[in-house]
Amino acid sequence: MKGFVSGACLVAIVAWSLPATQDLRLGEEDYLHPNALGFLFSIGTLLAGHLARKNTAWIWPALFLGATLLRTLSKSAIIAFVAAFGFAFIKDSTLSRKVKIWIGIAAGVILASLWGLFEAYLATYTEGTGPETLTGRTLIWAISLEYAIKKPFLGNGFYSYRFIVPPFGKFEAQQAHDELLQQFFSFGAVGVILTIALYWIFFRQIRRAASSHLKTLAFTLLLFALIRGLTDAQNFDLTFSLWLMAMLSILFAAQASFSHQQPPASRIDN
Repeated sequence: MKGFVSGACLVAIVAWSLPATQDLRLGEEDYLHPNALGFLFSIGTLLAGHLARKNTAWIWPALFLGATLLRTLSKSAIIAFVAAFGFAFIKDSTLSRKVKIWIGIAAGVILASLWGLFEAYLATYTEGTGPETLTGRTLIWAISLEYAIKKPFLGNGFYSYRFIVPPFGKFEAQQAHDELLQQFFSFGAVGVILTIALYWIFFRQIRRAASSHLKTLAFTLLLFALIRGLTDAQNFDLTFSLWLMAMLSILFAAQASFSHQQPPASRIDN
């Protein structure tokens, strides 16, 4: 987690040093797309917040990545992050009222500092009707489904989307902008079944885990992935990245093993 957060901070520094895109977003359309950055900084902010429970120094990376997330203006990532963070904020009863107030103040200051940018971007965004906009994604979904049902069982193959689906005018979509639709396009019904199975198995593992901050983090990340997956997807992976799912699964397994190895008296004391 520390390595991921540190790497995300380095990417954020690079992104801040670049000129903004034509629609005022942070990033670069080909190599550091704002939506990809939004996904990266959302995960980084949630992980940094988890690390800050043991070392308050991680609060600063969390604030930096959170502010950078807002600057990307990645709507899917921001909406999913706000919902997931709100869940964690309400769920966590260990945070004192003072800490919650300070978190609220910090969020308010960040929002206020970027409010002018939000207004300018919103004005530009509402004037557009292209497929790259949130409302225009229905066209991407319709065309993606049209091509996907031509190979419904095994799909069109790994990283095939950009080579099969033609550009939407000047806009070239890299993926179907929906988690299940992207898996259906690439791997057919088999991919959809495997995706749902992976999420379900991981959800059950989280539910069986003992109450802890790690469990809250896992639920928060899962909620983020499910919401973001409604309007965006990854080119090569699930929205809940497989490496992240594997890492948390290993931590849950180690946690359960340690708990079973403790004598009953120790478990009661803990």
